Amino acid sequence: MAGLGIALYAAIAVIAEREGAQWLISLALAAPLGALLGFVAMEALRTGLVPAMGGAVTRSRHPITFWCLAITHVAASLLLGALAAWSAYRLAAAW
Repeated sequence: MAGLGIALYAAIAVIAEREGAQWLISLALAAPLGALLGFVAMEALRTGLVPAMGGAVTRSRHPITFWCLAITHVAASLLLGALAAWSAYRLAAAW
């Protein structure tokens, strides 16, 4: 496990020295998380179950909590997608 940590640190140290590296790092972090949250939000709307801490909230038993969590997931996914798109634009401009 320590070897993986050292390799990850070395990779980030090499990447961080390049021009426009902050955009590459933000794109690499925002895009997968935004896609994952988008998938979770779409599955929640399709199935009526949204994940919450310690379990899941159903649309039929707790509608207000369900919609608050679903809206939060959708908003976070859209904002992370916008961040990823902006980072990609800035990365293309920097290189």
